[in-house]
Amino acid sequence: MQWATFARSWFVIDARMQPPGKIATMCSVRLQGKHKPIYHAMSDCGDHVVVINTKQIAFSGNKWEQKVYSSHSGYPGGFKQVTAAQLHHKDPKAIVKLAVYGMLPRNLHRRTMMQRLHIFADDELPEDIQANLTEELPQPREIPRKLSEYTQEEIDAFPRLWTPYVQTVCCQIHTGGSINADNVFTHSAAHAHVIEYKHKHRWEEMNAASNVLNHFYTKISDYIL
Repeated sequence: MQWATFARSWFVIDARMQPPGKIATMCSVRLQGKHKPIYHAMSDCGDHVVVINTKQIAFSGNKWEQKVYSSHSGYPGGFKQVTAAQLHHKDPKAIVKLAVYGMLPRNLHRRTMMQRLHIFADDELPEDIQANLTEELPQPREIPRKLSEYTQEEIDAFPRLWTPYVQTVCCQIHTGGSINADNVFTHSAAHAHVIEYKHKHRWEEMNAASNVLNHFYTKISDYIL
């Protein structure tokens, strides 16, 4: 019973296309043992966490250039600042390591917890660590698939949608003071014509339909202006 209670598990998490903050949150919980019912702040009951593919982490927005990491050597003129992109280029494991270190409690247990954190820039793990792995943690954010990763059946089954906006435009062409019915176009019908040709992969007819649609917009803009 005591062995089952205090045994340390080995978790692995893939950091590919994941924000470092989300990865660090999951790591800090396992390193402290907060996911266990026997957790106590003064007891060392945390588990091991293995983080792979840290060289493929992702930041939102322009944080690669805006986020700055500072350090000081303790000597005069020893203050240094580097951007996240520069630090990641120098050491692909540093950003995740600093993020986890900052989320652990600031006491004497933090150094011991960091010893149970194993970070790898790629997905190649030593054999001794692979033999100890017990569970793979889910990624905090789902990675959207590329278009090339979808099968042809999924592409064909995807519904063809467009804006359900039907606008019938009637313009009076000054040809002897009468309205020419051939110059009355329907906005949605022209779009449906293009989509139908595109779905059938008839590129020549699709280009012709696109030219008709562009000609229609040109005429409408002339009469509106």
